[in-house]
Amino acid sequence: MVVLAPAPPPPLPVAMRVIYAPFYVTGLVLRYGVYYLIVAPFEVLGRTLSYGVDGGVDRDRDANQK
Repeated sequence: MVVLAPAPPPPLPVAMRVIYAPFYVTGLVLRYGVYYLIVAPFEVLGRTLSYGVDGGVDRDRDANQK
C-alpha cells in the first residue's frame, strides 16, 4: 500500500521573507538567549551540587601520574 502525501507548499515570496525575518530572529534570540543566560547556569549549578566538581566520575589517580 502506497500513501501519497500532499505536495509541500511553495516557498514564501521574497517580500514576505523580508517582513517575517525580524520576527524569526527575535524569536530565536528570546528562545536561546533565555535558555543560555538563565536556565543553563542553574542546570550547571544543580549538577555541580549533585555530583560535585568531578561530575561523579571516579578517576584513577595512579593512571594520571604516569
